[in-house]
Amino acid sequence: MRLTYLAPDIVRALLSGRYPPELTPTRLVSLCKDLPHDWQLQRAVLEFETR
Repeated sequence: MRLTYLAPDIVRALLSGRYPPELTPTRLVSLCKDLPHDWQLQRAVLEFETR
């Protein structure tokens, strides 16, 4: 999945270094292969706090 499909708040968090410690680059790439396009579901899958 391209970064343009990620929820904007997730992209901001990744770029500023504010993400769950278990979300390593390798894990992110692995999870992005089947990541849903729905932003709420992305937050759940990537373990980001929901709004």
